[in-house]
Amino acid sequence: MNASSENAPEDRGTSVESIIEHHSLFEQAETQADALFHKWCLSWRKGTELESAIALLENALHLAEALPNVGPAAPAKLLRRQGNYHQESLFRQGRKIDAEEAARCFFKVLEYDPSDFHTMSHLSWVCFYQYDVTGSRRMLDDGIGLIENALAIAPAGHEKFPAILRVAILGLKARAKIDSSSEDLDIVSHLIRAGLALPNLTHEDPAILRLLLADVHLLRFESSESLKDLDEAEILIGQTITEFPVNVAHEPYRNELRGRIFQAKWHYLRTGNDLLASFKAYKTMLEAVDGNSASPSWFKNSAQLRFADLLRQIYHQFHRDMFLSRSYNFAKEACTAAKNRAIEWHITRISRVEAEGLFIMGEVQRSRYKRFGATPLLDDAVSSFRQSAQMTEQKDADFAKRASELSCILRMRSKDDQINAYQRQADLYEARHWVGKMILSRQPLRRRDHVGCVLEIGHVLWDSGGPIDRVIPLYQHAVDLDTMDFMNRAISWRSLAEALRFRGQSTKSTDDLDTARTYLDKIERLEKEKNSRSTGRLPVLARLQSAYYGLTGDPVHGAQAAQTNYQIFYNSQYDLTTKFSAAVSFAAFAAWIARNGDSKIMEMVNNGTSLLIAGSQGVTGLAYALATLRSVNITVLDSFNYSDAMATCLDLMTRVISDGHDRAQQLSTIRKLNTVPLITVHATQGAGRDAIKVINALERGRSIFWDRLINRRSQVVALAEKHEELASQYRDIRKRMGQIAQPDDVFKNQPQDKFLLESEMNDVVTKIRQQNGFEDFLLPPIDPSKIQTYASQGPVVMLIAGLGHNNGFALIISTISTFSLNLVGYSQEACKSKFDLLRLGLDQAGDPVESKLDSLYEVLTWLWYVAAEPVLTKLGLVGSQDPSNGPPRLWWITCNWVNRLPLHAAGDHLRRLKTNEPCTVMDRVISSYSPTLKSLMYSRTRMEELVKQSSTTIQPQTALLAAMEETIDRPKLDNAIEEVERVKAILGHQFEVSSFTHPPPTKKDVVRGLRKCAIAHLACHGEADASDPLKSKILLQDWGPKPLRVGFIMRMDMENCQLAYLSACETAVNKDEQLAEEGLHISGAFQMAGVPNTVATWWEINDQEAVSVVEGFYGRLKGADGKVDVGRAAGALRGALLEMRDMGFSPFVWGSYVHSGA
Repeated sequence: MNASSENAPEDRGTSVESIIEHHSLFEQAETQADALFHKWCLSWRKGTELESAIALLENALHLAEALPNVGPAAPAKLLRRQGNYHQESLFRQGRKIDAEEAARCFFKVLEYDPSDFHTMSHLSWVCFYQYDVTGSRRMLDDGIGLIENALAIAPAGHEKFPAILRVAILGLKARAKIDSSSEDLDIVSHLIRAGLALPNLTHEDPAILRLLLADVHLLRFESSESLKDLDEAEILIGQTITEFPVNVAHEPYRNELRGRIFQAKWHYLRTGNDLLASFKAYKTMLEAVDGNSASPSWFKNSAQLRFADLLRQIYHQFHRDMFLSRSYNFAKEACTAAKNRAIEWHITRISRVEAEGLFIMGEVQRSRYKRFGATPLLDDAVSSFRQSAQMTEQKDADFAKRASELSCILRMRSKDDQINAYQRQADLYEARHWVGKMILSRQPLRRRDHVGCVLEIGHVLWDSGGPIDRVIPLYQHAVDLDTMDFMNRAISWRSLAEALRFRGQSTKSTDDLDTARTYLDKIERLEKEKNSRSTGRLPVLARLQSAYYGLTGDPVHGAQAAQTNYQIFYNSQYDLTTKFSAAVSFAAFAAWIARNGDSKIMEMVNNGTSLLIAGSQGVTGLAYALATLRSVNITVLDSFNYSDAMATCLDLMTRVISDGHDRAQQLSTIRKLNTVPLITVHATQGAGRDAIKVINALERGRSIFWDRLINRRSQVVALAEKHEELASQYRDIRKRMGQIAQPDDVFKNQPQDKFLLESEMNDVVTKIRQQNGFEDFLLPPIDPSKIQTYASQGPVVMLIAGLGHNNGFALIISTISTFSLNLVGYSQEACKSKFDLLRLGLDQAGDPVESKLDSLYEVLTWLWYVAAEPVLTKLGLVGSQDPSNGPPRLWWITCNWVNRLPLHAAGDHLRRLKTNEPCTVMDRVISSYSPTLKSLMYSRTRMEELVKQSSTTIQPQTALLAAMEETIDRPKLDNAIEEVERVKAILGHQFEVSSFTHPPPTKKDVVRGLRKCAIAHLACHGEADASDPLKSKILLQDWGPKPLRVGFIMRMDMENCQLAYLSACETAVNKDEQLAEEGLHISGAFQMAGVPNTVATWWEINDQEAVSVVEGFYGRLKGADGKVDVGRAAGALRGALLEMRDMGFSPFVWGSYVHSGA
């Protein structure tokens, strides 16, 4: 008989011989079906034998049901076997059709024989599986009802009794977990022990029952926290290794239990290498599951979730970002599988696996948020926790934990400085809502989860403005629950200490402070006992010590508070944001001590755990530290290692501004932290450090966009010559970073990749800097001879205004030495005053031109005498150079007020008119600007590469010329086309010119031209965006829908362009004062795109006068041979501007133009 056999005729006789013949036929069908089924099992579920086997049984069943006098036993037997096939397929493949067919077959068997306890156990197992997929409590209860009946009917000595017992244990264990029922665990334990005493156990029953009993002991341990249960579980598992070995099919289950035991030991005891032992056990389990087709998908998904949770814990112990990334991937894979099962089962309810997976994903993203501070990660965590809580029934014991963690993450987001006020209130309201539901839900099975829920009630009450006297009893209750879990015990003590500190500080009660100190002492003893420091104790201790200082005035407490904050940001156990917050707290607190106390700063220092990242409080702390430096002798602060601490703070700041963040968040963070580099520089200078260290401090915290872009493009030839493997790793990571999509896409599709790559890059760079000779890899040189190479083509100068009304200083790099120079009168207040005067002079409305010109001359004269002239005189640049060689070059680094004050145009111009003395910068040097030393070297290297490239190609170089005579909604530029025509007349003999005038150029035209041209000249309108410099733009024909913005330009790769002449208004201007150090303007964007020379403007220009400047500039680019040499750009611009000046044009005309780059 086979799957295609036809049914036998209905009338086959009713004789005994006929019946025997039919039963023989049924047995033959069963034998053939079993052979096919066994072959399917061995085929890794890829064959069609299962369908053939089921078809054979169906045909036999139809025959059995059609024949009279066959009796119920034959069809029941066929149905049971068919149900078994579907059950095994369900176990292996998890298909809904198999669950439905198995249940149908088993129900029909019970119709034939209601007392068939073996079939009851099979049907019960199917119900439990359906519960696992759908989360339906009805399925769980139905399964338990069936298995209870089976146990009641089955004789204890029956050979199937152990198998029935195992199914019963599965159901009762599931109910114990969902109901938080210790009674069910006791029943299960009793059943297993009774089963172990049975005489008719199979060879594998003793091992399996011991594993199940170990599982129960683990669950009881999590509830009771009795070490006896943990020890018993370990003994039982050990017995399955030495006395009652399990077969291969049950090895994954044993490894899962071993992993759970080690994980529990780590949670509660912090002993030995438990985390690594757990990792090994789980890894072995997953490898076995992946290599065995008989392993059910639900078991694999549950195993993935356990492994994901373990990896997250390993991250918190070893602080390697790859563990978080892998944890997220495992949890996401399990969630995806569960979701696909839900789709296949046509259910709207989501499975326990997906709910748990989402919960773990939320925990991972929360850890990643704490690590990187990226708000999208926080949003992702909120979404995951919320979905997990929504998928969990309120009567489920897991609901309380999931609602509690959702409330916690909502509170965390309400404190994020990227969240608006409306969202902040909405998050707090939702947190209160979920806590309310949690209070009405079932108590969690695990005591540590119960502690967490009680603490969360207190946190929500406190964050919502509740009275501290109602919060403290809640924290006290959490402490009284006395969990053995290491972290939850420490958190409960820490929370109570923080609340007592707050009340003591508010009521000026040292009694509360003393009590708080006892709990922190308990945590410290616990840390020593368990050899672990990751409890979060130090930030609370720092606030407690500052509270003592505020109440008692004892300087010992003040010094302790500063020292504790110092320890935090040098402690690897704390995440980046906590360390940086401590660094800023240290800065503010040390300043506070130096100024003999201040109630306002006292309140700020003690407000919350994240002084800086919380936003305004952190900014206040930095402002206070900055104000202190204006009035306190730095040696007082340096007794706290202030300058070294601020240098560390600066390094932490650059890591807080992660490449994983989108640009909006990067800019927001830079705005808030823009004073950190300034504080560090003044602290370093005031502490008497040499000029090179001050320069290093200045370079590290500025122009972060530039710095990272250059790092990605820097050559590593020298590194590759000595350390090829490290160079290869660096290039590989850099390449992968460059291939990542834009941030918005990444957070939707690959939320971990950017951060993981950044972490890998940091690790590789750290290794490189450990190699001899590469200590300053990607950093400003620390060797004096190296740093002096920046002055190989002319001196490099950085000007730093003094804080308040204090004197400033210049940092000067020459080929001879690197040194600082005191600048009397060059102060922040004076610079601000002159900048305001400059803006008044540039304002087209209001005062007459003469008055505005007087204002401009006043600014330029002041700049000359307090800054430019002292620097040039110190360098010996007094205007007496050989005229045949021309004046020397000098680079101004655009730091501090140099970003806003036109140093290149400084001079006593009225005096020059009278005496013809070289008392202006233009008369003495050729000025160029660069954001940083690194960007200057990059421009020079880039220029050398382009010159070499152009000399080896036979193709003519191209020039892009574009003019916008008329622009929508903007004034007409009557001379723009004429300007372009004059440039074309000069360049046309040497360059292949692409000119766009009629029709006017579009963004597409210009972008295409920029990718291949050697010179780009754009005569059009330019606009600097005051709110976001990345939106500053060049206005072309389609500027409305397709603006050519800084954010777009800086990401381009202009492979051939040596010079970009931006004949437009404000193309070298960044109007966002908080981002002044970043060099984010149109000119800077072209340089970031690889253009080594730009000519741009600081303020509005007149297009008629622009024609004269352009003609003078391009004419001077030509050498004696008549060929254009872009290397002459800075000198050519100076010559053209001097000509305009000497023709009587005002500084409003020639003062706007600047050269930047090589």
